[in-house]
Amino acid sequence: MKRRETACNLCLSVIIPTWNEEAWLPTLLEALGHCPEVHELIVADNHSTDRTVELARKAECIVVDGGTPAAGRNAGARVATGDILLFVDADAVVTSKHVRRVLEVLGRLPTIGVLFPVVPMTNDRFTRLCYKIMDIYVRILGVVGIRQGIGALIGVRAEKFRELGGFREGVSVGEDADFIRRLGDQGFIAYDRSMAVLVSARRFAIETPVVFALKCIFWAALRLARLRASGIPYSWCHYPISLADRDRMYLDTVVGGPYGIS
Repeated sequence: MKRRETACNLCLSVIIPTWNEEAWLPTLLEALGHCPEVHELIVADNHSTDRTVELARKAECIVVDGGTPAAGRNAGARVATGDILLFVDADAVVTSKHVRRVLEVLGRLPTIGVLFPVVPMTNDRFTRLCYKIMDIYVRILGVVGIRQGIGALIGVRAEKFRELGGFREGVSVGEDADFIRRLGDQGFIAYDRSMAVLVSARRFAIETPVVFALKCIFWAALRLARLRASGIPYSWCHYPISLADRDRMYLDTVVGGPYGIS
């Protein structure tokens, strides 16, 4: 594939870990396909049994074998040729505006990574409150020089990613928070609140919301303490198509469709 460089002479590779994401992945790939700044789309698939791989290849993505989210991200990074690696969850809404902002922020040294606030695609007050608390938590830690966050969208300089050794595949839960904490030790990570990334709140929908929120607090405390243990197991669930339909309805009625926020 021809190398696409931007005004800041940085080439960007998008890496998406997947497992049975046929219901949502096409929306994400279509949005990213409209971004001229994207040099390559890489899907790291965990042996999906639905049409995920077929749809990824139809969208002209590079498809590699994945595994857990950490293993998938690392696998995608190994074949990526970009100066910037953009790790995106399959259920996130990412537009050209996000991509341009990532390149703009990482085009300014000494920044080595960039994160954004995450907003759930739901009107449920408890779920939205949980994400708001997470935003406050990340901001407070940033004030004292500790960078934390989640992996819905992580932009990082490729050389720093490789120097760090990528994601720890032995961390079964919160490998994204562990990676961000370690990356923050290597240099400055921007927490850019000029825009947010919309994500599915599907995990809250399939688990008891309060219980899942308490588990997230527990896992966050472990990552803050730099521990690799998880204590409570986490599984990569198969999400019903009905939840993807609900998210699309939210975008259409509340936001104005995935391209209405680009």
